[in-house]
Amino acid sequence: MRLWLVFGLIAATNCGMVAAASVEQAPDAAELSTVEGVVEALYRGASFEPGGEPDWALLRSLFLPGAVVAQPARGSDEIEPLTVDQLLGRFEHALDGSTLRETGFHETIVRLETAVFGRIANCHVVYEPRAGGSSAAPLGRGVDSITLVRTGGRWWIVAIATELERPGLPIPESFTAAVSPGPEQSGAAAGSCSGKLDFDLAELDDNGLIGPPDGKVAVSYELCVPKDQKLVDEVRSIDPSIAIHADSRGRIGCSPMEVLCLGSTHQRSYREILERLCALPYVRRIERTWFE
Repeated sequence: MRLWLVFGLIAATNCGMVAAASVEQAPDAAELSTVEGVVEALYRGASFEPGGEPDWALLRSLFLPGAVVAQPARGSDEIEPLTVDQLLGRFEHALDGSTLRETGFHETIVRLETAVFGRIANCHVVYEPRAGGSSAAPLGRGVDSITLVRTGGRWWIVAIATELERPGLPIPESFTAAVSPGPEQSGAAAGSCSGKLDFDLAELDDNGLIGPPDGKVAVSYELCVPKDQKLVDEVRSIDPSIAIHADSRGRIGCSPMEVLCLGSTHQRSYREILERLCALPYVRRIERTWFE
């Protein structure tokens, strides 16, 4: 996550500061006990609604003392190492000269890959910053390489290195396989489920059923959605079959910062519904559910 560098992508104005109404979202022990929980808290802490600001206390609580954040330096080809305090100070200063306090700001994870060995972990994150709500058009894309260590019974961030997508430097296909189409490709375009859906829609009939003629059944599926009521409501508006199971991780393995959603193909327009779910940037995977 590159925080303040997003302001190089938008036009700053000399607007007055909006009264900030930050709500602290301290991570619980379960969140800090997983690599994914810490990383997702990082992007959640940098995001805020109109009239608010980042959760500074939450962000600081995720870093081990002495952590380093290596960011592309503005107006240069160099990488600039920063302390956490320097990074957050620049972010706060940039907020004061922009309209983001009025519009809100969100950084959305569109792909997260994690490798863990003992007490060390590394995450590659593809993310999209947005001025406004989580459904607004992204301002750009970037890749964060996040190194974490486990000590004192929890995971801590010790380093973040960031690279930004730009002309001549597209994010590699291997990084973007799970990234949703851009605004110009929005909608239920064919193929948007490629790489996200673990069952074959071609095997289902027009009624959303699969199997032999005397034993056809609907396919139940599960997906994880961030614990954001607006996003949960968006998923429900797309798929009326969705049931929320907030206290379960499911077979798919939702993180502590996600809720488990269960749906079924036994409904009208199930193909279009699944395509639309796949197109949501925060839905990383849809897997078939097997009830035993």
